[in-house]
Amino acid sequence: EGKVFQHYEGSKNPPKELLWSGQNDQGEWIQAGRAYSPVYMFTDPGGTPFTRVGTPLRYKGIVHQERDGIHITLDSAELWGRAKANQDLTTEGVALMRSAADLIKRRFTGLPLRVEAYAASKELADRQAAAASDYLLKELMLLPQDLSTDSLRTPFSDQRTEIVLVNR
Repeated sequence: EGKVFQHYEGSKNPPKELLWSGQNDQGEWIQAGRAYSPVYMFTDPGGTPFTRVGTPLRYKGIVHQERDGIHITLDSAELWGRAKANQDLTTEGVALMRSAADLIKRRFTGLPLRVEAYAASKELADRQAAAASDYLLKELMLLPQDLSTDSLRTPFSDQRTEIVLVNR
């Protein structure tokens, strides 16, 4: 969106490694599906300023902790097509859901799940939440009572699908 998400500054040479939580100074998480470009601004030893834009970064999925549980946020364009309007998972979407299911199997088995779909309309969000939950029910061999869904209408830039591993 052309806004600064996270800012670092210093003098001398930059560190070899920069650790970052994935949140900005306001506590907002980086979002799956959005492009983030590093912008490097520096001054050479002679005092000449330079600005360079790095290769954009785009994550298909983000895992983070919130008060209600662990959120696995997935890129709607990857799951439901570029227009984010399909009600069936794309081939790439199946692969992304499989990766999310594998993470749940390895690290979070036994926690109740909630699938939250955010789409252009409440009806589309309902269908996408149902498709994602059907996939997870089969892949994780869950009982229907172990998984709930929620859906909301939201602007295009905020559309996503989240799998929430609910705190007990």
